[in-house]
Amino acid sequence: MKKNAGISLVLLVLILSLSMGTALAQPKVYNWKCSTYGTPSDWEFLGFKYFSDRVKEMSGGRVNIKLHPVNELYPPTDAVGGVSRGLSELAITGGFYLDGIHRAFGLHNNLTGGPISSYGEAMMVAQNPDFQKISVKLYGPTIQHVGYVINPTMPILSKKPINKAEDFKGLIVRSAAPRDRMFAKLGAKPTYIATPEIYTGLQLGTIDVVDKGNYSGVYGLRLHEVTKYIIEPPFQTPAGIIDIIATKKTWDSLPPDLKAILKEAAITSGLHYWAEGTRQGFDARKKMIDYGLKVITLPPEEMAKIYKAARELWKEFSKDTPESAELVRIYMETCKRLGYPMD
Repeated sequence: MKKNAGISLVLLVLILSLSMGTALAQPKVYNWKCSTYGTPSDWEFLGFKYFSDRVKEMSGGRVNIKLHPVNELYPPTDAVGGVSRGLSELAITGGFYLDGIHRAFGLHNNLTGGPISSYGEAMMVAQNPDFQKISVKLYGPTIQHVGYVINPTMPILSKKPINKAEDFKGLIVRSAAPRDRMFAKLGAKPTYIATPEIYTGLQLGTIDVVDKGNYSGVYGLRLHEVTKYIIEPPFQTPAGIIDIIATKKTWDSLPPDLKAILKEAAITSGLHYWAEGTRQGFDARKKMIDYGLKVITLPPEEMAKIYKAARELWKEFSKDTPESAELVRIYMETCKRLGYPMD
């Protein structure tokens, strides 16, 4: 009897040990929230989903990211505050939303009026160590910068023909900071109206030109129905740099392998985002042309005037803040390396 009891006790200990070992071996699962500036129906949100799917796949389910549409957790303009306060562990945001926090943020997204317009060129800016130092400085000590995503170019849609730089004079342009300063430099009258009001503004004639979203985005807003021309090249918003940010305290709690996975997923997703956004943009552009919009391509001599005006504007930007001056320097040096004339 005692022998059987001893055997039973040993078996019980073994079972408990195995159970505890199995429990201890289970990896910790991180369930994170991520605020975005997209809605589930648009291509941007699907691009962000690619990021969350890659993280889950690459981590073997150890990191699960729930994407939240624009304004669900907090407005895009509060991305830094929302992540800092822990309302979400992640956010996908850009300088065009954060210009009110620091004047250099708009330049961090892109330098309006510049020639850089492709993924590779924009990444040359983003991968510059000096640029990355500014990213850390602008977002502050409570934020961990995870990675960069490159946004495709944004078209100019107009109700009136624009064949030369001077044709912008007097036109009322819907735009946002700091791109609005580029249009003002060309003699236009920039104004900002909320996205839901753009269609009506064009319809009623309170605005003549719109600068909002990439080709598929403006097609989704049906702005081709109330405009007549696509003005190219889209100099006011070349390829834009978008940021994936995390709560610094939460980020620091991750094991090294998961940090590496998130950073690698950001790189992969950034390339996918550009490629898919560009593909859908070409499709949307064709649909707008098929609808009846005419493409006006500004000739090189007119673009030279616009780029000259832009360089004058960049000098003004450089006076705003030390960070602004540094961003302008980085951008111009990259342009020179790419062979664009900067004199």
